[in-house]
Amino acid sequence: MFVRFLPKSNDFSAVIYNFDKVHDGDAILLETGNFGALESLRYQKPEDYINYFYWLSSLNHRIQNAQLHAVISSKGKSTTPEALKLTAKHWLQEMDYSAQPYLIFFHGDTNNNHVHIVSCRVRKNGTVISNSFDRYRSVESIARITGNSIEENIARDRREVLSYHFQSREAFELLMQRKRYRLTKDATGFNVYKYRRLVTKIDFSEVDAFIVRNLPRPIQQGRVKNIIFAALKDYDRTAKPVYRTLSGERKGSLIGYRSDLSDYLQAEFGLETIYQSDERGLVKDYYIIDPSHKQILEGSMLVPAEIFLGTSARSAGIQIPDYPDRAANSQKVQKLFSHFNLSISDDVDDASLYHKNKNRNI
Repeated sequence: MFVRFLPKSNDFSAVIYNFDKVHDGDAILLETGNFGALESLRYQKPEDYINYFYWLSSLNHRIQNAQLHAVISSKGKSTTPEALKLTAKHWLQEMDYSAQPYLIFFHGDTNNNHVHIVSCRVRKNGTVISNSFDRYRSVESIARITGNSIEENIARDRREVLSYHFQSREAFELLMQRKRYRLTKDATGFNVYKYRRLVTKIDFSEVDAFIVRNLPRPIQQGRVKNIIFAALKDYDRTAKPVYRTLSGERKGSLIGYRSDLSDYLQAEFGLETIYQSDERGLVKDYYIIDPSHKQILEGSMLVPAEIFLGTSARSAGIQIPDYPDRAANSQKVQKLFSHFNLSISDDVDDASLYHKNKNRNI
């Protein structure tokens, strides 16, 4: 499980956001707590919760961004809403929100089951719950709840990354970033950061030695290349920016790029496309991550970037090369049989045998 804090706010718009999801059938209000007299009402409207939060935040006029809006997510669909709710309540206790009013919503409209937690940072005595080092504290809390230490998580992520086949330091860096680490370089290696602190150091010599031992396998590389070539003519390849969605359907920061082609590769074959852009935001290159075969492949190993990143071949009239392995195999077959004078005609015996068997089965 992991925790993500959604953008700060002082208007408690997270309440409306989650109740809109409930109205649309994409979420369920699992539990509310610590709302005092409000809980005695037979029916509570979203505005009732917002007004309560506003009253509470008014007890401290110096605070900004009094809303707490966090997401606890599990991998896949196996974790039940009830289990996520219990985890959320334990997390609130760990983060010093046990006496605060809260709402817990279950969302099942993505690939990963998750809950949204909405609360207020101002206590009834007017003091404020500190949000210093919230990300690090929340990860420690989840680690305690699930029985895993941060060090164990880091070691597991490192083993997972080094189980892949790749051919460059840049590919290794991408795999680490995919695990939500931030990497910087010095003269000898990578400094690896998470939770706003340095968590480990990995020498270039270790990465380079691993690359030599674990280069991508040609057979699997050829498989991915063939899949891409087969799809190029049928799907739009234009890379489009993807932005983080904030509460109230507002557009947040840029988090990546996608295309119809990358969506198809992900949905049908589990191949993840990582687009590389320059400082102006122009996409110039790409990588393909193939989790099922534990490899990350650079675009130069597969299809030239100018072809992979182009517009739809059908709309632009771009000539796509033939399926590479099929064309190569065809040339080998032609060369092999070039000295033979071969002709193919119907085999009367085989044809009569087919009809005889067919009639027998009627």
